[in-house]
Amino acid sequence: MLLFVYGTLMSGERRFPQLPVPPKTIHRARTSGRLIHITPGDYPGLLEGEGTVHGELMEFDDAAETDILHTLDKIEGYYGPGQKNYYDRKRILVTREDDKMVEAWTYIYTGGGTWPEIKDGDWRRRGG
Repeated sequence: MLLFVYGTLMSGERRFPQLPVPPKTIHRARTSGRLIHITPGDYPGLLEGEGTVHGELMEFDDAAETDILHTLDKIEGYYGPGQKNYYDRKRILVTREDDKMVEAWTYIYTGGGTWPEIKDGDWRRRGG
């Protein structure tokens, strides 16, 4: 199973330890979209659209997919298709650091509000 993360779930970030199993591999990656900084709370949201969002592509054993998605659904406020979700879980195209394109799960922000955009699409560089 492949998962694209772009904020607090990346390695070294505060929610990384909440993953129920460690990833087999982690690679730098990017996808299309815009990144916003949601405050208070200090976390990002991925919006579909023009631009580039930088993050990590994590690979997990397929056997762990149900546990991982169940845990992340709770963290991200995803209750299922057609529900009032804070983030929607969906499969997107991601470009790995070797420029190979793959499909991976991610969470797209749907919570509303007006938040500042992280112009370079990189959560780790949001302060500077």
